[in-house]
Amino acid sequence: SRATILADIRRLVQEKNISVLWATHLIDEVGHADQVIVLNQGRLVANGQAGDIVRDAGAETMNEAFSRLTGVLTLNTGKQS
Repeated sequence: SRATILADIRRLVQEKNISVLWATHLIDEVGHADQVIVLNQGRLVANGQAGDIVRDAGAETMNEAFSRLTGVLTLNTGKQS
């Protein structure tokens, strides 16, 4: 499953002390401490740790921060980021 693959990647990052570039449109894959780049129509709108982006956007979740930064409504998965 997608969750198993993501968990395996995160485990390898920790065990092997490596970096992984993970490009996704699935906001529920973003962890609070993940380094995130938010692009909207080819324009950089945010760059930093997910928790900092959420805080700086005045949001409570990454979904809400993404919506505020881009004006795009997202499907709320219920996962807090």
